[in-house]
Amino acid sequence: MKTVLLVGHISLDHHGDQVLLGGPPLYQAPVLLANHYEIEVVTSFNPLIGPRIPEIIVDSIKFITIPSEYTTTFEFIFTENHQGLHERILRLKQRAARINYEIVKDRLKSKYDVVIISPIANELDLNDIESFRILGKKSSIDLQGLIRYFGESDIATNVRIEENLEWVLNRFDVVKTSGAEIGDFRPKINYGDAILLITQSGNGVEVISEQFTEFIPTTKISKFVDDTGSGDMFLAGFMISGQHELRYREGIIERINYADKVARLNLQNKGIPSEEIIKKIKELS
Repeated sequence: MKTVLLVGHISLDHHGDQVLLGGPPLYQAPVLLANHYEIEVVTSFNPLIGPRIPEIIVDSIKFITIPSEYTTTFEFIFTENHQGLHERILRLKQRAARINYEIVKDRLKSKYDVVIISPIANELDLNDIESFRILGKKSSIDLQGLIRYFGESDIATNVRIEENLEWVLNRFDVVKTSGAEIGDFRPKINYGDAILLITQSGNGVEVISEQFTEFIPTTKISKFVDDTGSGDMFLAGFMISGQHELRYREGIIERINYADKVARLNLQNKGIPSEEIIKKIKELS
């Protein structure tokens, strides 16, 4: 059985009066379970706060948890911009303990088939990110948690994009970000097999690599309930699918097509994937 290591905070997401479980590992794990991966999760949270993690996930995954007084908690604020589009603003209410490689290293395998690192609240420093990265035969990272800055208002803003993007592209096989996060900045990739995926709000994915640059369109969805976690599911699906090598154009397009289908399954759902969605992912796999 192939192995995957997920690294990042589990969260509590406040949508008005509703409190939902969130965080990349809980969105990514169902995709991996449906594809028969052995999963380990390095995270930090307080299991006594908020809803319980569903049994289907708890019973199938090894959690390596750094004890914390708090669970990372976000308030979701939805606004409408001048174009009439809805925008999501995150306010950080509480933050769990930082994820420190030295604390958990003796509980980890020496090597994993895939490592996916998805920080959401600056919970990992660069040294720890690198220590987890080298455990993977293939590695990926979501840029969001590296460029988010929570100021005095605790509202998430994006900073140091170029610096952090160059750092991860020098190290990871796959780096995922979004058009909203990266803006107009586009790096020149000259780092071997590094692939940068820029998702464009369900309209397609811009791929930048040393071999080629191309926009891959995806089927547009006009209405959805919530897109929280869809990028996490996309990254997981991309990393574990495909018959062709990752460095080839055919392999990248094949993976994008599968990852897009997986991510879309959760758009009509609020919160982490339900058992029904997990069954649908299995049907895709």
